[in-house]
Amino acid sequence: MTSQLLCDGCVLDQTGQPYSLWEGLNKTHQQQLFDFSQSDQEIIANTGDATRFATTEKMKNWLSGPRIFYVLTPQQKPNEMSGFIWFSSEPLPIKTAEEQAKNSHWTFAVRLYQKARGRHLSFPYMKKAFEHFWQKQPSEPVWLSTRATNTIAQKIYTKFGFTLLGQKDDRLYYVIRPE
Repeated sequence: MTSQLLCDGCVLDQTGQPYSLWEGLNKTHQQQLFDFSQSDQEIIANTGDATRFATTEKMKNWLSGPRIFYVLTPQQKPNEMSGFIWFSSEPLPIKTAEEQAKNSHWTFAVRLYQKARGRHLSFPYMKKAFEHFWQKQPSEPVWLSTRATNTIAQKIYTKFGFTLLGQKDDRLYYVIRPE
């Protein structure tokens, strides 16, 4: 798997520190994804399906699926993954008449790792990733799920434009449509 630089220094944190956006995962980023999935307690606590990253073999199998990946790195450190976004072709696991009629089948997840948290990167990182995604998949609604206890993520998603669809077990489901 390879990665391609989409924009160099196009995402800024609250202090003006520039970050770059990449599409795809290089080998270094794949290893960091695996390592962070094993060691970052906040990621572990909020991951809906930790089994996909349980072993390198399971992770590589998951990575080979119908997915689009966006990696965030500090501009001056392109091999230091600060964030990871993926869009995955999967059916919405809850039944809502509106979404079933539209056949929402793209889901989304975002992770910011330890060094990038608290720097107000979620919103600009998601904005750049969605802009690129919707160039490839125009007019596609995107859904996500988050733990009902993850109130910080819920605030970010709502501010970004996601609307709540419903709840199943301990997970809330949201959707967003391109403008």
